[in-house]
Amino acid sequence: MKKTKLLKHMIASNKKTFHYTFKMMVSLQDQMEKMVIPYLEQYQIPIEEKKEIHDWIHNSKKSQDKYQQIIEDGFETLELYF
Repeated sequence: MKKTKLLKHMIASNKKTFHYTFKMMVSLQDQMEKMVIPYLEQYQIPIEEKKEIHDWIHNSKKSQDKYQQIIEDGFETLELYF
């Protein structure tokens, strides 16, 4: 019984660590985006390149959401075992 309780605590701790770390990484990416967008508007960068950068930012955000959902599903599956 002690082992199960310990494993549940470890899973909860890892889940919390993931969420805090992921939140910090998203914040960092948001700050970088806030720096890049004004740069794009300020300097004369070809429209095609601006579009590529905006698409890259959009795809990054979608990938973040997918990654977070995959990890959360994994934690849920793991919690079901215990």
